[in-house]
Amino acid sequence: MNTLKLTSKIKKDLKRGHHQARSFRHPFRIILTMREIIKNIISVATFMIRKNPDCPIIFLDFDGVLSTDNYLDPLRATKSKTSDYWGRLFDPECISCLKRIVDETGARIVVTSSWRNYLSIWQFILMWELRKMPGILAGVTPKCSIYRGKEIAEWLRTHRNITNYIIIDDMDYLQFKADQATHLVTTNHYKGLRPDTTEIAISILKN
Repeated sequence: MNTLKLTSKIKKDLKRGHHQARSFRHPFRIILTMREIIKNIISVATFMIRKNPDCPIIFLDFDGVLSTDNYLDPLRATKSKTSDYWGRLFDPECISCLKRIVDETGARIVVTSSWRNYLSIWQFILMWELRKMPGILAGVTPKCSIYRGKEIAEWLRTHRNITNYIIIDDMDYLQFKADQATHLVTTNHYKGLRPDTTEIAISILKN
């Protein structure tokens, strides 16, 4: 995708999410936002052309990991906002846990969530900046199987230099391949990523 097409795509996504685009109005905010967006675009592009760094990878689910009923139920009870242009809101505590993993390991993030069914990688890039998400994106897994483990295996097959990774998901371990078991960090669907599972994730990536 060339620069003109990409710029046009970003503008269209921002127009559709006009309520999120308000944060772009201040000139300094525009500069900072575009810098972070470009950083993610470059990272995703390097993985697309397989010139990626040999860095740790977090295969990341959203629902039951970052978006939790533990956080959303009280919002629903008070009829507060529970979603935005991209989908269900993320639990701030879960985001803090993800930030700790990223900060301590330098891992980049590959999205495995079913949100891939209606959001493009370019929309994920915008979401990452406008929701103030930690870390740098490396892409999304291919939609080639009903089993998440097979999709992750296919992504790893095309990025053979990546050997250090974790899978953070609330799905049953049967969704994953046997050789992925030691890389799997299973979260509680209701509470999502918490300090205990964060410690496990960091330990796997560091060892």
